[in-house]
Amino acid sequence: MKIKHLIICILLICSGISRAQTVKPFLEKEVSLNISNEKTGKVLEKLEQAGGFHFSFQSNLINTSKEISLNVKNKTIRECLMVIFKKEIDFKQKGNYIILQKAKAAKADKIIIKGYVSDSQNGRKIARASVYDKQTLASTTSNDYGYYEIEIPGNKTPEITVNKISYQDTIIKLNMIDELQNLSINPTDSALYNSDSARLNRALLEVKELGKEIWLETKSLIHSINIKDTLFRKSQVSFLPFIGTNGALSANVVNDFSFNIIGGVSKGVNELEIGSVLNLVNGNVKGLQISGISNLVNGNVNGVQIAGINNTNRGITNGLQFAGIINLNFDSVKGMQFAGINNINLKQTEGSQFAGIFNLNKIHTNGPEFAGLFNVSEEYQGKLRVAGLFNFSRKISQSNDFAGLFNINESSNGKILTAGLFNVTKDSNSAICLAGLFNTTKIYNGHFRAAGLFNNGETNFRSTDLAGLFNVNKSVNKGIQIAGLANICKENDGIQIAPFNFCKDSYGIPIGVLSFVRNGIHQIEYSRNENQMNEIRLRTGVKKFTNELIAGFENFNTQQQKWYVGYGISSSFKLSNKFNFETGISTYQINNIDWNTHVSLLNKLNIALELRPASSLGIFIGPTMNLFVLNDNSLQYEALKSLVPKKTWINNENNKGVHVLGWFGWRAGIRLF
Repeated sequence: MKIKHLIICILLICSGISRAQTVKPFLEKEVSLNISNEKTGKVLEKLEQAGGFHFSFQSNLINTSKEISLNVKNKTIRECLMVIFKKEIDFKQKGNYIILQKAKAAKADKIIIKGYVSDSQNGRKIARASVYDKQTLASTTSNDYGYYEIEIPGNKTPEITVNKISYQDTIIKLNMIDELQNLSINPTDSALYNSDSARLNRALLEVKELGKEIWLETKSLIHSINIKDTLFRKSQVSFLPFIGTNGALSANVVNDFSFNIIGGVSKGVNELEIGSVLNLVNGNVKGLQISGISNLVNGNVNGVQIAGINNTNRGITNGLQFAGIINLNFDSVKGMQFAGINNINLKQTEGSQFAGIFNLNKIHTNGPEFAGLFNVSEEYQGKLRVAGLFNFSRKISQSNDFAGLFNINESSNGKILTAGLFNVTKDSNSAICLAGLFNTTKIYNGHFRAAGLFNNGETNFRSTDLAGLFNVNKSVNKGIQIAGLANICKENDGIQIAPFNFCKDSYGIPIGVLSFVRNGIHQIEYSRNENQMNEIRLRTGVKKFTNELIAGFENFNTQQQKWYVGYGISSSFKLSNKFNFETGISTYQINNIDWNTHVSLLNKLNIALELRPASSLGIFIGPTMNLFVLNDNSLQYEALKSLVPKKTWINNENNKGVHVLGWFGWRAGIRLF
């Protein structure tokens, strides 16, 4: 028993030392005062003396001669000010001052609830508790001192949920809203709350949380730990993880359809998820999941996964996996796996595996395996395995095993052609051609080719080509090319998916960061917009999918020069011989003179009508929908905010300093070539 007490003391001392390094804000200092019928000015002076700070406010803001009473015991300065001024005055700390200013008028359809979250057993303020509205997904977290603020719709009786790890989930219906709405929550087991083991667990948890503070100080990650409820939505759109329609509660929401412009996070997917860089799912995935770089799933997968670099699943995988480099599964797998380098499965595997270097299966394996170097299985009972160097099974193997370095064939008509390093054929009708490094075929009429590095050929490729680095077709591609780096062909009549695509003619669709088509789009664009910014775009690709590198700047005669760089994609189709219609999305990082180290992302959704009076000249104009995300902690905040017009369709600012503004605007300009 003495050892337990010693451990608790050591852990709490470590926790206290870490906490003590942070100076408590004046607003969170506790005071005890008993004042009756004194002037407001005198009361403020006594608060200054008790808290060791000074108030700052305009002389006409407060009637300092008004007599008031204040009887508080162990209450924070914030609570005292709420009692004195109700909701008429806002306050914030700056240096050694607490600045008082007139409260902002609440929106007509919104209400703001604020207060402290505390422990019902001992009254201790609880930091990093999740406070949210299940219907609207409005959410916030309590700060280090238990204080929270949340804005929710005012057209119904507020019902907010409070969650905190080691505490009971609490739903509170607020029939009446006070100036300060304090919330009290119960430990998960109040009967055992004061036991030695419970105290030890809380101490361990607090030290563990302190060690995570570097990455836990965003409310979105705190929500994912605190909240056990699962919320459901039909669809969501994210720009980055936790920056989207589900906001900070993204990791607690299961979506039917999920679209991530760069990356996103969710608790589950039921139908379809598409992301250009990253899909992060903390639960299960059903249906189709596509990512330009990586799919990371913490639960089970039932369906198809496609990723430019890797798929990683911690639960059961049942379906198809496509990855440019690696598929990593921590539980059993049923289905097919394709990887440029390797597949690693730590439990039972039933199905087919294709890898540039090796397949590693820890437990029972049943199905064909293909690898550039070797296959390793605890037990293998499939029918076919092919490897460049060797196959290994710790227990019985009942398969047909093939191992070697490479295949060189004048003509190949088999169903499967496999090699550890490369396949070289003059004429191949193999349905499936697999290689750890590359495939080289003069004439190929098969259906599927996969290589760790590249596929190379000359004539009439109608297959699906999957390569870790690049695909090269010297003639026509009429299938699908998927590469980790680049696709190269003379003529593209199919689909190309890679960061870089190159071809002479394209009647299909090249999808990537940059696509260079010799007879496609090569344009320089100059435009102006509602912000009076000069914008230059380099446009490449085809009409169906155009890539845009963007740079913009203000007029040089301004004292404060604003500029930005960005990236966009667009698609257009022909209305007549002279007119085209197009739509696109783009995003910029906007700066004032120097590079802005804080977020200042302007995102645009635009449509436009283009007039082509000549083959090398285009004139366009159209409306835009703008969403500007910036941080009010930035020194450039006021200068950048001047870009925003007075009329906005969204103007939200959270307690972390993130300001989101939206407005409608326009773009007009010319294009050359």
